[in-house]
Parts: sequence; structure tokens; C-alpha cells
Amino acid sequence: GDIPGKFLNLFPTTTKFNSTFDRAFSKLPTGADIIQKFPQKYWPYLHLSRVDKPIGSWLLFLPGAWGICMAPGLINIPLLGLFGIGAILMRGAGCTINDMYDVDLDRRVIRTRDRPLASGQLNKQQATQWLAVQLGSHLSSSSL
Repeated sequence: GDIPGKFLNLFPTTTKFNSTFDRAFSKLPTGADIIQKFPQKYWPYLHLSRVDKPIGSWLLFLPGAWGICMAPGLINIPLLGLFGIGAILMRGAGCTINDMYDVDLDRRVIRTRDRPLASGQLNKQQATQWLAVQLGSHLSSSSL
């Protein structure tokens, strides 16, 4: 018989793995779903923080979470939660600062012209206030 072929059949193929993975993660809400749960007057602020594009927060959170989980002893779930909140807030603050500095450039680039500052949905004073809320929230959550 075909011993190598029978052996390989013991392991799921990439296609089987991807379809299982896709089914599991397709049930998670998207960033746009999360934004729509808030009143519409907050949407520009959430877009400014890129809540609708959570990959940046994941990329900030996952290495730190890995480190927390690798620490000796039991996994510190409250610390993971605080780290997750901090990752979302600090990534959002970074996006806000970026948009404040690049507002003139963002108005000229097709991909970025619909951002809240570039499109005029928010002004720089509102962005500065939102930045203060994000940074202040991060400081208060990190002191717990």
C-alpha cells in the first residue's frame, strides 16, 4: 500500500484547517459591528482610533500577552484584560496623533481622505480632546 499517503491522511489538510478556522472566527464581530453598537455621534471618534480596523490592536496586544502567559505561575487573567484595554487605547491614541499631524496629507490621498479629521467630521480641538480621553483612560487603567 501507500504508507506515506495513509500517514499524511492522519493530519488535517491546510484546506480543512482554514475552513475550521474561518468558521470559528466568522462568528466574531467585526470592527464595524462594534462601532455600530455606539450612538452615531461617537462614530467619528471611534473611526479616528481605528476601532473598525482592530488588527493594529491585536499586533500590539499579542506579543505582550504571550509574555504574560509565559511568566511562571498561573496566567494572570486580570493583567491580560488590562493589557488588552491598554493596547486598544494606546493604539487608538497613536492613530489619533498620526491623523492630527498628517491631516493635510490625508486630504490629498484617496485612501485616507475619508478619515474624520481629513473629511472635516472632527476638528483638531475635538481630536485633541479625544486624545486626552484616551491617554487619561490608559493612565487610570494602568494604575489599577
